Amino acid sequence: MINTNELIMLLDTMCRNNFNTDNIKNVYNLIKPICNNHIDEETKAKINNLVNGIRDRERALSQEVREWVSSTDGVFLSSDVYRGLQLSTRQEQKNLSIILKRLCKEELIERAGKRHGEWRKINQDYEPMDYMNAPDEEFNLQLPLNIHKLVKIYPGNIIVVAGASNVGKTCFMLGTVRLNQRTHKVRYMNSEMGETELKSRLSNFEEVIKLNDWSFEAIERANNWWDIIRPDDINIIDFMEIYDNFYKIGEWLNNIHMKLKKGICIIAVQKQSSTKGKQVDFGRGGEFTLEKPRL
Repeated sequence: MINTNELIMLLDTMCRNNFNTDNIKNVYNLIKPICNNHIDEETKAKINNLVNGIRDRERALSQEVREWVSSTDGVFLSSDVYRGLQLSTRQEQKNLSIILKRLCKEELIERAGKRHGEWRKINQDYEPMDYMNAPDEEFNLQLPLNIHKLVKIYPGNIIVVAGASNVGKTCFMLGTVRLNQRTHKVRYMNSEMGETELKSRLSNFEEVIKLNDWSFEAIERANNWWDIIRPDDINIIDFMEIYDNFYKIGEWLNNIHMKLKKGICIIAVQKQSSTKGKQVDFGRGGEFTLEKPRL
């Protein structure tokens, strides 16, 4: 025989150890007939609180998992969620698995990769294109050698300038700054010159513009350029350094493209002068450098 106090203690222990609701109910239904005390209303209320308590924890865990998933991007593992929420019991791990499967059915996440417990958050965010009310004008841009007369550049476009070392990439970029600094805000991101060398380079234009007449923002930057892209202005990257995993340049160009709105970005990349006597057509990154640029 078991008394009501022992029954309460047993159910409370199960509750604290995260037994699920059905298990607690089954135990209660089995023990109830052999309980030697009358189960009064107060005892019934305590039992209900214990059962509801585990339900509340299940609901709270479900909400915590949803919030964790909503705050992440890309691929994650079930173990990442387990550690992130500091879950500590096998029952919590089991509940987590159930919750993730539920989120999968709701199309908030989907299975990813071949590993067990690997998931990907489904990104359902999008921005509609109001093409009917879009402006008709091209981006007002001037380029050295009057290249702008041969092409059409629109807001949000990327231009890539590829060239071997010491063939004039920086001269082309600074020439572009000079031609556009009166009509646009220009952010020039430089990865290889100090302030003194930049000043010296600007002095080379002395015949067409005085040193004090330059008006643009110069920044020293060698990576993660997309973090400081001005979406509505002219952004110039001189130059985009990459020394291995050249395919990444396609991802970098896409990151920049996603930041642009009314503005543009002009990017210098390095290329070999020749390979085995043959002219090289692309900058480092090969055809990946052609996917996003318009010129």
